Amino acid sequence: MSESVQHHRPPEATPVGHAGTRVQIHERPAWAISGWAGVLIAAVCIAACFPLATSSVPGLIAVPIGVAVIVSSSLVIVQPGHTKYVDFVQVQAESALRHVATTRPYDDATGGGTSLRGSTVYS
Repeated sequence: MSESVQHHRPPEATPVGHAGTRVQIHERPAWAISGWAGVLIAAVCIAACFPLATSSVPGLIAVPIGVAVIVSSSLVIVQPGHTKYVDFVQVQAESALRHVATTRPYDDATGGGTSLRGSTVYS
């Protein structure tokens, strides 16, 4: 019995990105503080508007109003069970892995379909 044995060759990696260029993705942690600090800063700015409204320089009131608007617009409400800044990539990767693992069989006995063990291409 002389059968030719073909060794399994891993698929060649295809570059991703525009015009076939490789894209390097680096995760960096986002800068964040407690939302209560933002609420306190916005409240202080609003309180500072009252004495500035009666000052001799009428345009000075725009400074604390601008700061309050910027701080208030940067506040983000995170719903229970969701994530923002630190764990986003980890949660997305785990979710994708669970999806693939639950939608494909571990092994395909017929050899014609896709499986976790025998197929490296997800379609």
